[in-house]
Amino acid sequence: MTIPHELRVHDEHVHSPPLQHTFAHENCPACEATREATLGHDPDLLLQMKFSAAAALWLSTRRLHLKERSFYMAGHHIEQINRFMADIPIGKLHIGHLRQYQLARMNNTGHMWKRPAGSSLINHEMSVVQMILKRAGVWKQRFALHYEPIPKPPTRPQKVMTDREEDRLFAIAASNPDWELACTVASITNNTSAAGTELRHLKLENLYLDNPFPTFLIPAEFAKNDNRGRRIFVNETCMIDFRRAVERAKKLGSYRPEHYLFPKRICRGLYDPYKPASSSWLRNQFHEMREAAGLPWLTPHCLRHQFITRMFEMGNSEQDIQSITGQLSREALKMYSHNRIERQSSILHQVDPRNRKRVETSRIGASRMQA
Repeated sequence: MTIPHELRVHDEHVHSPPLQHTFAHENCPACEATREATLGHDPDLLLQMKFSAAAALWLSTRRLHLKERSFYMAGHHIEQINRFMADIPIGKLHIGHLRQYQLARMNNTGHMWKRPAGSSLINHEMSVVQMILKRAGVWKQRFALHYEPIPKPPTRPQKVMTDREEDRLFAIAASNPDWELACTVASITNNTSAAGTELRHLKLENLYLDNPFPTFLIPAEFAKNDNRGRRIFVNETCMIDFRRAVERAKKLGSYRPEHYLFPKRICRGLYDPYKPASSSWLRNQFHEMREAAGLPWLTPHCLRHQFITRMFEMGNSEQDIQSITGQLSREALKMYSHNRIERQSSILHQVDPRNRKRVETSRIGASRMQA
């Protein structure tokens, strides 16, 4: 079979003009076009650019490959990094710059940032620097053998509410109509483990409330990672919350399947059903609600911890818990499997020698009375 001149086969793909491959791939338009599509530039040119320009160019090529949240966070990290190394050419960066950045960011040297950063945030920012330097082709040769991330502090168990605190929170939240949205979302999280960012991206088409086994779907593209996409059963309390949320959505203009359950607020009284609520959608209401309940440490994400902790206390298997909550690392499972203080109290009271003696004494007394 003769391949026409206007078609060339390369890597089992056939391209038509203008992406014509040359036989030797010298000055090959198709290869150059592929490189430009994936890199957006000639990597060698990055070495001549200042960090801020190279970072912006790198970020522009990642839009199609990152989730919305990941793309936003990469841009935010670059904004913080630019405060320190914006004007340094990529070709003149060395390992000392990276170490200086770590120390400066940790101590907020020169007050370049609003506050000092923790090890996790700094390591995330440095991972962006690493990807940019990889794109420029210098990471492996000049940095990889010498770079060390900042050690993370020991993981502490997440704080959770006692049963009494939990009951008080929702009783107080239900008493104030101004907190209805925060109360509804908090209750859904507390009954399903669905995090706030997962709930605000729910569309009406993701709800299956009228099925014999009512469920809702968290699409993988809006979950924290691909393994967090899942379908969750709706219990009786959660059904009431979702019905309330659907009625609210209708009043705000969300009624089509593709509309968001929690639409974005444009201004007072005006909502866009084709956009999800902003990341700060619950901030004010939740803050007022937790202060009124006397729980100033509580965050919306704590309710996910609350749910997972309760699942472990009830004796559910890790597989069952993960099917509801999405994939959890071994480290996370170990952290979540701690018991609440009240549960520990019940367990440790049982092994207390004094309590054992009291139980034995009461048993002896009971047997004598029966005799």
